[in-house]
Amino acid sequence: MKTVFYKEIGLDILEQVYEPREDSMLLAEQVEKEVEGKKLSVLDIGTGSGLQAIIASQKGSVVTATDINPIALDCAKSNAEKNGVEIEFLLGDLFEPLNSEPRLHGSTAPLNKFDLIIFNAPYLKEEGAPAEKELIDHSYAGAGKIKEFLEQYKNFLKPGGFALLVHSSLSGVEVSGEIIASKKVAFEEIFVSKLV
Repeated sequence: MKTVFYKEIGLDILEQVYEPREDSMLLAEQVEKEVEGKKLSVLDIGTGSGLQAIIASQKGSVVTATDINPIALDCAKSNAEKNGVEIEFLLGDLFEPLNSEPRLHGSTAPLNKFDLIIFNAPYLKEEGAPAEKELIDHSYAGAGKIKEFLEQYKNFLKPGGFALLVHSSLSGVEVSGEIIASKKVAFEEIFVSKLV
């Protein structure tokens, strides 16, 4: 196990869980800015180690986090406890768990609608058959997930809501939205786009 820090947030990273890197840190800065001083309902898709969900929860938002990787979900739950926040965790791919799981938090908001949806998407082009993937591979390869996300996210936004999406110059996916942050790393440029 490895421990990674984002400011005062300590994250224990299990094997088969995506370790927060430049993309995660770039997104984290934007999440902090967007949730500061607001009590939002937040959905963090592909939560991984739980970094974005923990930030939003620490800032007073009510957070639901999902991941397709059960090991990542266990890791994120442990990190949420370690950092003293309460987050609802659901296992599944993209928005699928919202359609099948009961909702928590006693919210009076519309069922499965959020002020903010966060997705640190797997943005590298997929190689090989999906069946050959290890759990950790879902964190990297699968730019097609960006397309699926773009087709669905508006159905889960409250009026006035928005999404923050990480994508890359290597994704091969057209993302329309305002680029609010970017960073050049190695052979690519990473973007955080704000989508309404």
